[in-house]
Amino acid sequence: MRWWIAGVMVLVLGSCAGEAGDTNAPDVGSTSTRSAEQTEIAAVRDAPGSTIAPGQSVARVVEYVITSKPAAIVNLTYQNASGGTSQESGTRTPWSETMTMQAGGFAYVSAQGNEYAAEITCEIWVDGMLGATSTSSGAFVVVTCSGTVP
Repeated sequence: MRWWIAGVMVLVLGSCAGEAGDTNAPDVGSTSTRSAEQTEIAAVRDAPGSTIAPGQSVARVVEYVITSKPAAIVNLTYQNASGGTSQESGTRTPWSETMTMQAGGFAYVSAQGNEYAAEITCEIWVDGMLGATSTSSGAFVVVTCSGTVP
């Protein structure tokens, strides 16, 4: 529980520190490129000729991917297939997790690096198409990808 609270605090502080125009944020030697926090995951089209009845739920194959340069040990937090939160500590990159989620569901993955500087990238793939990606560089960086499953 304490790790989770600390992780949220680091995520919030790390997100605020890199905001454009924030002249009071200390420069800790990390850089970040990321999509909007709550972005619709890139459009994934249904197969040609398929029909989906109104109100019918559509299952999507969602894959979370974490990579780094160089390989690193990270702590992970992600939205699992049942809608809960899963956490993994001391996980070596590269890492991936594949699950089935319903269209309209929330997809989220976050990785926190350790004291050794690394460039960490997260990706969310939906039905084989890249939906969200983000990269952060430095020591103790946090990288996050999230969005609504189309």
